[in-house]
Amino acid sequence: MYNKQMKTFFKKGFTLVEMMVILFIIIILSIIVLPNLKPSKARLALERSAVKLAQDIRWAQQLAMSARDSEQCPGHYSHGISFSHYGANNNKYIIYVNCAGNQAYQAGWDDLLEEISLEDGVIFSLSGSTLNILFTPPQPTTVIMGTPVITLRNEAGTKRVSVNGAGSVTVE
Repeated sequence: MYNKQMKTFFKKGFTLVEMMVILFIIIILSIIVLPNLKPSKARLALERSAVKLAQDIRWAQQLAMSARDSEQCPGHYSHGISFSHYGANNNKYIIYVNCAGNQAYQAGWDDLLEEISLEDGVIFSLSGSTLNILFTPPQPTTVIMGTPVITLRNEAGTKRVSVNGAGSVTVE
């Protein structure tokens, strides 16, 4: 009986041919997958940046609806998001409280809540030089200064984020 068990134990192993076939399959799959890995990362970075931008626009709108007060300028509840071309690196935008009351971001006057950077390699472009989207409570009213379309791009392609006068955000 012990001999029978030993014989079946040794019959369960791999042959050299089976190992070579498995190794060949792994090499073929690696050749197919690895060259497509970098474009997939860039495509995902672009998608994540577009979704994050849309969420940040909605967040500024929610801050205005909640009538969140600012420590720097109490009594001002309008919140906005501002895009400006900063030379060749158009990868940052800001969320702010509108203290100056002029519907556009003014450094030094308005309360800067957050400066957000897009993912590496992703930049935005605007139709004009700036875009300010301001939400004023209680509805909130949406004031758009500039063309409300932000085009995000990287090596994988482009995505468009647009805002309409009712404050609805669309990612295309």
